[in-house]
Amino acid sequence: EGHTIYLRLPKEEDVLQHDWHMWYNDYDTTRYNSHGVFPVTREQELRFLKDALIAKDSIIFAICSKDEDQLIGNAAIQSIDLLNRKAEISLTIGDVDYRARTCALETMGLLLDHCFSRLNLNRIYGGANEYLSNWIAMLKVYGYKVEGTLKEDILRDGDYIGRWGGDEFLIL
Repeated sequence: EGHTIYLRLPKEEDVLQHDWHMWYNDYDTTRYNSHGVFPVTREQELRFLKDALIAKDSIIFAICSKDEDQLIGNAAIQSIDLLNRKAEISLTIGDVDYRARTCALETMGLLLDHCFSRLNLNRIYGGANEYLSNWIAMLKVYGYKVEGTLKEDILRDGDYIGRWGGDEFLIL
């Protein structure tokens, strides 16, 4: 639990009664990440959630606002490799009203605490690209360093953009 948000396991009703699937169909939300290329339905997101909840290499969380007790996004620790003690993190703040707040920063802190304190991981990575300046600034707040760059890696709106991804963005 953070100051303005808390994390919990997502429930089927999060997908069935909220706009979870629409976050991944929204142009502004997905413009510079790997989502939004293929439209997704509520049923597809429900299947994704069911699979994610039983997966042994990922943990998915619902991000909820404390003030309104409202679902505002989701976060994941994925590609968990307990043998080599590393994983990838990602998050989506789907509710536009919460993007300018500290929700993402607080979520990142809670995820990292879980990774290091509960999962005993050593390396946490998360991809970014040159247009995700807020995400990059947040990663740097938590001590991330760029280890490599993939030039002209993804096509968005007719232009190829570079990306820092996979193992290239790591925390110390």
